[in-house]
Amino acid sequence: MGKKISFLFSMSFTGILLILLILVLALTTFVESAYNTQTAWAVSYGTHWFEFLLLLIGANLTGAMFRYNLFRKEKITVLSFHLAFILILAGAAVTRFISYEGIMHIRENSESGSMLSDNASIAVELERGTERIEGSREVMLSELTPRDFNFRTRIGGDRVKIRSTGYLSNVQEQYVPAQGGAPFIQLAVVGERQVSVGIPSGETRNAAGMDIAFNSDDTTAIFRIFSEGDEILAYAPVPVTSMKMGSESGVTYGAGEPVPLTDGTLYSLGHMRMALQKFVPSARKQLVSAPEGQMGTYHGAVRLEIAYRGMTSEVIVPGMAGSPGTPVSGTMGDLSYTIVHGSVEIPLPFSLYLENFEVERYPGSNSPSSFASEVILIDEEMGIRENRRIFMNNVLKHRGYRFYQASYDNDERGTVLSVNRDRLGTFITYLGYLVLIGAMFLSLFAPGTRFAGIARKTASVSKTGLILLLLLGGSISLFSQQLVPPKDVANEFGELWVQDKGGRFEPMNTLSSEVVRKVTRKAHYRDFSPDQVLLGMILYPDAWRELPLFRVRHPELHRIIGYRGEMVSFNDLVDTTKNGYLLNELVNAAYSKEVPLQTELDREVIKLDDRINALYLVQSGSLLRIFPDQEAENHRWTSVAEALSGRMAHPQDTMATVFLRYLNALQGGQFGVAQSQLHLLHENQITGEELLPSTSRKKTEILYNRINIFPRLAKFYGIFGIFLLVIQFLIVFRPGKIFTTLFRVGVIHLAVAFVIHTFALAARWYISGHAPMSNGYESMIFMSWVTLLAGLIFARRSGYAIALTAILSALALVVAQMSNMNPEITNLVPVLKSVWLTIHVSVIMAGYGFLGLASLMGLLNLFLYASLTSSSVGRLREVINEVTRVNHLTLIVGLYLMTAGVFLGGVWANESWGRYWGWDPKETWALITVLVYAFVAHMHKIPGLRGNFTFNLSSFIAYASVLMTYFGVNYFLGGIHSYASGSAFKLPWFTYLILAILAGLAYLAYDRQRRHLPGSQGSSSM
Repeated sequence: MGKKISFLFSMSFTGILLILLILVLALTTFVESAYNTQTAWAVSYGTHWFEFLLLLIGANLTGAMFRYNLFRKEKITVLSFHLAFILILAGAAVTRFISYEGIMHIRENSESGSMLSDNASIAVELERGTERIEGSREVMLSELTPRDFNFRTRIGGDRVKIRSTGYLSNVQEQYVPAQGGAPFIQLAVVGERQVSVGIPSGETRNAAGMDIAFNSDDTTAIFRIFSEGDEILAYAPVPVTSMKMGSESGVTYGAGEPVPLTDGTLYSLGHMRMALQKFVPSARKQLVSAPEGQMGTYHGAVRLEIAYRGMTSEVIVPGMAGSPGTPVSGTMGDLSYTIVHGSVEIPLPFSLYLENFEVERYPGSNSPSSFASEVILIDEEMGIRENRRIFMNNVLKHRGYRFYQASYDNDERGTVLSVNRDRLGTFITYLGYLVLIGAMFLSLFAPGTRFAGIARKTASVSKTGLILLLLLGGSISLFSQQLVPPKDVANEFGELWVQDKGGRFEPMNTLSSEVVRKVTRKAHYRDFSPDQVLLGMILYPDAWRELPLFRVRHPELHRIIGYRGEMVSFNDLVDTTKNGYLLNELVNAAYSKEVPLQTELDREVIKLDDRINALYLVQSGSLLRIFPDQEAENHRWTSVAEALSGRMAHPQDTMATVFLRYLNALQGGQFGVAQSQLHLLHENQITGEELLPSTSRKKTEILYNRINIFPRLAKFYGIFGIFLLVIQFLIVFRPGKIFTTLFRVGVIHLAVAFVIHTFALAARWYISGHAPMSNGYESMIFMSWVTLLAGLIFARRSGYAIALTAILSALALVVAQMSNMNPEITNLVPVLKSVWLTIHVSVIMAGYGFLGLASLMGLLNLFLYASLTSSSVGRLREVINEVTRVNHLTLIVGLYLMTAGVFLGGVWANESWGRYWGWDPKETWALITVLVYAFVAHMHKIPGLRGNFTFNLSSFIAYASVLMTYFGVNYFLGGIHSYASGSAFKLPWFTYLILAILAGLAYLAYDRQRRHLPGSQGSSSM
């Protein structure tokens, strides 16, 4: 018995629990992706067995404190770690079992004193004679857990059983033949488009703008239909023509005459067309699953079976969490029942009155900058009546309740507030976060910790310094009168202000750079600057339409276009005889499909069409929003196309004429005249427009665009990373002073590049007005910076560290330039306007950088193990040990930063959305990554998993969890953190080849290690 208890508190059992939790969380995220969030909670997150698993982990941590006697001064850091996680688990338990949350919906000039619970319940009300019984139970129903509800009671001595037998996640109403029912008719109506409308007897429906009544006295309906048995007659105030399908002649009925409705006949009245689709003389309504891809009437419904006095009846009740539910009533003999499925209304001890809801938008855009609820807090008991303002990242707190701005009604006349009551749970959890971060700090700097012990054994390789290095160089632009204006003329045009589609004011040079990247997929076209290209497209449209700008690879597109090589021009895609767009049908077909159903041809067509549209929008003037309009709403500027077509709100504005004179002067070579016209345009922009950024910010942005530093840094990091890696190997196998000197020079060059990288990030921050961490592109360039920082920190301890981090930094910058990233500087959505975003992203991306270095060092050691021979064992043994020690340090730092970043993200979520953890796939995989690396960091304490080889192999493989968290979730799982927007993604074929090669390398490394360094697996040099 003692051994069993001892095992429950052992590191081996901790490892088993971690692996089990990792598997459970990973599988649940895929269940959520395949079904929905409700299903994930029903099968995992909300179950008792999941709670028991977390309880076991808490018990294991608690027992380990006593088994390993952690209540000692020298063990204070380890004890702090255990206490932190116990506090976090305890806080989560309080949040789960004691606290609650929900939503409050208020319309303007209305008051609400209640909230809807976050969870769904099924409430049953039974009546027989004078006896009445009520019951309610919280449920977690899904397609995988359809039998979660079971209700039993007695009424008048008779037993009543109600149980759930099925769950439908997307349902619609359908009328089916049934005895004792009412007539039902379904029509196809064609106006501007065809719609299908079903009309129960006694009701009126609107189809294509026309009211149609069925067996109703509604005299306002244009088309009135009556049925008697199987006969159907219709009346209309206008003549109706009926024609049998396939016939060339028809019958016309006068206004007000009865028109018989029959199958296979088309009826015309005015511009409307109509046909009978279905008629059921006796029908009843039921709920059925909606066809795939079609939105149903209700998001969810439960199928219930009611048993009473030997009778059995089936009823489908719509409803789901977050909505109040629709009551469904019926009878079984002398028993009446009413069942409701949905959220429960929870009364509050006070109320909120919504005076006004407002949405602030970015200038000239529909994109919301912020949205806020102006409310009156009314608490009669406390004598409070105060005006409050709730907006994103600004919480209303009262009596332990917290109100967050969640969303709003489409008409912007109502608000949806997230309500949370979790003061104790949040306090305990935050206390756990604080203790955890304190423990991390102690373990890094306090003597006697494992980190300090490894660091003492690590050798110093070199000292680094900084020298000035010029990385930037430009190519000389060539001037071609037929395609572009002179470079200096174009540069002046690039300083003009323009408003982008998101409402952001930016220099024309930024738009030029975006257009060139969009159309050509390169930062430059030939030797022309982006400003030359943009202005050339406007001045010489015919010449640019003849240029082969667009790459076409798909054979079907070559067949349609007529093969002209891989590069085609705008004119190649236009049929000049019919003045038609060759891709029109393909584009419509591609966009009409759901993303997962799009073929490779569809995706190719969409990408090509997007680039073609960019060229067209430039040449039409639609992208050039350069004219301030004093009478336009929300500081929206007018485009050239709008101004020339007379669509400015201020019709007397003459700036469009000035712009035309500017273009005419350029085409005529009158550059002095053109410059004076450009000056008029610029003066018009800065006069009276208080929202324009400063001149220094504009100049900084233009310089940032023209330098285009990050692709240059990618090449530089890659070249020097490989150079330093080769030099480091030469230092080991052929020691010499020249190699050491070359290595130091390389490190200094990387240090200078790092400084330039830092200034570039600071410039982007200054230009955008927010930390450069808000999208995929920015997070990758920041991750590259952090990765190189990690290498510089450990450069003195291991030369391999700086070499590998330089290569990893280069890869991060290459990924940032891929087409699925967004390099444009954009406005922030409201939820990202939080200081917690900057802290959360910077810390977690720093963790990714250190863990990436650990993975590369693990891979390096696998290569070294695979290179072992009888003659090289002596030289490589110490190299492997040195790299392993640095790998340990790097992984520990990365784990600490990653863990802190995850929990700081919880603080951000709590301040923005009202909950610090919601099991979103991105959150869950971030936690999985923490657990994976926690397991790797503790492998040295688990029998059978100790040793350098196992650690290095694991540190390399573990980075797959980071890749899944950062990339995989966006493409395979989705969620509120996803930025891929549902993009379909398929792994390229060479991915599997690389995996096979790495598997072969791992096996070869294991075999060589087993033969030449058997002790390095059984015991660790740590």
